[in-house]
Amino acid sequence: MVTILDRTGEQQEIEYDKRIYSFRGKTTQVLPLEVATWLFRSQNPRYWVHTTAGDFVRRYGVADAPEDWVTELGADVLETAALTRDTQRLEGWDAEAVDPLRAKTTRTLDLTKTTARPRQDDYVNLAAGATGR
Repeated sequence: MVTILDRTGEQQEIEYDKRIYSFRGKTTQVLPLEVATWLFRSQNPRYWVHTTAGDFVRRYGVADAPEDWVTELGADVLETAALTRDTQRLEGWDAEAVDPLRAKTTRTLDLTKTTARPRQDDYVNLAAGATGR
């Protein structure tokens, strides 16, 4: 068993093999070694965060683990210092939803308020050949 903590304090859930490990109301979570190994080897962007310091680091840190396991995964898993997530940076998996240019590059047209009448050229002649009319 390994004790981990969510360094952001956001109390996110970890889902492994259809089982949910929740941080709700807790600062630490005890995970089986198999789950912790999967979590710390995962390249899933949900388990990494951009910080306000400009780093891209693991969301979780290990508070208590076997020494040989830490050696296998790397000493950086022991980093448990609290961090502040940069909410303005894109994580990759949610890039389209929070694109800062999204509002500037799209516009909505209300077609019920247009005064222009449709022209014949607005419609494709599906019976025509590839060269046109």
